[in-house]
Amino acid sequence: MTIRILVVDDDQELLDLLERFLVSEYPEFEVECSTSAQDAIRLLEQTKFDFIVSDYHLGPGAMNGLELLEWLRDSGNRLPFVMFTGKSREEVAIRALNLGADLYLRKDEESFQSLVSELGHHIQNYVSASRTEHALAQSESRFQRLYDSSMDGILLTDLQGRVAQCNQRFAEIVGYERNDLKGADFRLLAAEEWHRVLERVGQEVQDIGRSRILEVDLVSKLGAKIPVAISSWRMDDENGDSLGAWVLVRDMSLSKMAEKVLRESEARFRSVYEDSPDGITIFDSKGVLVSANRAAVEMFGLPNMQSILGYDIFDDPDLPQNVKESLRSGKAIRFERVYDFASVAERNLYPTSRETEEVFEVIAAPFGIDEEGEVLGYTVVTRELTESRNAQLELETLRQRFRVVFENTPVGLAFLRGNVNSAGELEGLEILDANEAFTAATGLRKETRTPVSAEELYSPFEAPKEGWLSVLTRAFSTSMPSFHEVPSTEGKSWFSLTFYSPAPDLCVSVVVNITEQVRAYELLRAQKEELSDFAHHMKHDITSHLLKMEAYAEALRRDFSEADVVKMKHLIEEVKTLLNHSVELADAGLIVDEKSMVDLDAISRDAAKTALGGSATLKQDALPEVMADATKAGQIFRNIYENAVIHGGAKTVRVSMTHTSLGVVISITNDGRPIPQEDRNRVFTRGFTTRDGHPGLGLAIVRKLVQAHGWEIKLSSDNPTTFEIMIPKERIYE
Repeated sequence: MTIRILVVDDDQELLDLLERFLVSEYPEFEVECSTSAQDAIRLLEQTKFDFIVSDYHLGPGAMNGLELLEWLRDSGNRLPFVMFTGKSREEVAIRALNLGADLYLRKDEESFQSLVSELGHHIQNYVSASRTEHALAQSESRFQRLYDSSMDGILLTDLQGRVAQCNQRFAEIVGYERNDLKGADFRLLAAEEWHRVLERVGQEVQDIGRSRILEVDLVSKLGAKIPVAISSWRMDDENGDSLGAWVLVRDMSLSKMAEKVLRESEARFRSVYEDSPDGITIFDSKGVLVSANRAAVEMFGLPNMQSILGYDIFDDPDLPQNVKESLRSGKAIRFERVYDFASVAERNLYPTSRETEEVFEVIAAPFGIDEEGEVLGYTVVTRELTESRNAQLELETLRQRFRVVFENTPVGLAFLRGNVNSAGELEGLEILDANEAFTAATGLRKETRTPVSAEELYSPFEAPKEGWLSVLTRAFSTSMPSFHEVPSTEGKSWFSLTFYSPAPDLCVSVVVNITEQVRAYELLRAQKEELSDFAHHMKHDITSHLLKMEAYAEALRRDFSEADVVKMKHLIEEVKTLLNHSVELADAGLIVDEKSMVDLDAISRDAAKTALGGSATLKQDALPEVMADATKAGQIFRNIYENAVIHGGAKTVRVSMTHTSLGVVISITNDGRPIPQEDRNRVFTRGFTTRDGHPGLGLAIVRKLVQAHGWEIKLSSDNPTTFEIMIPKERIYE
């Protein structure tokens, strides 16, 4: 019985080969070929078929195989459908199957003969049956988008705690590839001290259905510790039996950074100055004095603190050598010292009003060591043993200094007071203090103190699902800090909000603007998606060429044909050209770092000599000197000139320049064949070409290079063909 098959692929040559091999091996097959989805739809409306085989990619800007499948299912047609393609991206396969495809078959998995045999076998088996899963596909597609685009890591573990699957964000947090994480024990991805805790959490999830939010340290592939907050909930089957657990992982690095800023600000001033009756001086990492409290100024008879700033403790001739060595090695030391202030004045070490000898007890110590083991600075506490000092004066000095730090830190800080009653409700919420950064972020008036509403106070930020009142109530109820990364209500900025309760009725609220970090992450994600898309397009194109070469080789083995040899050589040259242009396109995407002042006039003329040769004449106005990468700027002009000659058959290229209020506009016009109106919006698209066998990367490279320089380019006219390059005036040498 005849089986009518519709095969859809934008490669006519591959269609001919498929028809040739299928009909040869399966005499009952009758094959109809189509090179576009639109043509396939026309055939489906006119002719009855038993089976459809379609490639995914059906030409730049054209309706693809997934869209053809979707149209087919939406119209109620349940014909068996096989996606037969060189695309290897997992999401393509998932979406094809979700849309109702019966099979996803990759062209490059086996030899051509084996692929044909497997395809014919599936056609015979699937002709009499089809499945309808469109509604499920839509639901799974929505979940997949949420799953893949989440800013939090999401993973599914089995009953033994092994990773069954995870999204890309989780893989980025721990620095592994997603495939490498499958089957890994999630507990072993944490630092060793958390292994048993996570075992207990896993049991808790299975017992009560979910876990509390827990902060742990994961270990990246490179061995770095990553602070995260995790929560888990059990996943049950339709009978209520557990299949494993979903785990949500939030990277807390930014929140920890905000905490570190707060801790360092408080540690430097509060711990050193607060409640101290002693003279305190602070030195930087080189031993240069940067601050002294009031007690120290009075103790040493100084006119003011400024008179001692810059004093080098390691140049002090009276400081014992063993003390200097101890400090340099990062060790604290305690000693007694006799200060002869008359001698200090005679040697002009520093100005002092004191003239007698005094005995002091001195404690000198480094106040911090960085990750590389270097001392961050030194604190010297001096106590006059002959008399006591007024601690209240020093405390006031501390308060003033802390106030300066509190008001001027870029991190928003507020101290809130409230009480959680026996019913679990937050009462009497008031603001004890808030700095300028906090009031600016929240829109709070400086004089506002009480009463205050949680929802009103944090209204500039998009509230979590539970609402800000619940967040604050929980913060006042536990000593565990909570972290929230949310956008502003107008959606233009992102903020990290941290809540910490050091006492039952006190909560510290920290607000940090993380807009730049979020934007940097989004830019990196977009760049990675573009690179992935580029790589898959390259794989598709090269796989298609190799598949045809293999088919011709098989044809040559069966019956030698000179025409097949010529076609195979042509395919090899096309692959070489594709690889060369692809390297140029990849390089064009690099950031232009090494810029210098270059003569654009000379660069254009040199490019014309190479690109135009004797095929066309260059007529050029004088061009300016600009800040640019000379090599890549030359490639911009060379590619435009080559495009004019190769694709337009131009005989004259005219380069002119006009000045605007924003900079200069360089117009490049040629008298070649005009660009069709319908193609104007696609000239800078990778893969667009008007010439068979050409990869269509030249103008795509031009656009990337122009953008990398901070310039702009557009096609301003298609008859005559005119490209305009806009260079901002700040990049032009006057």
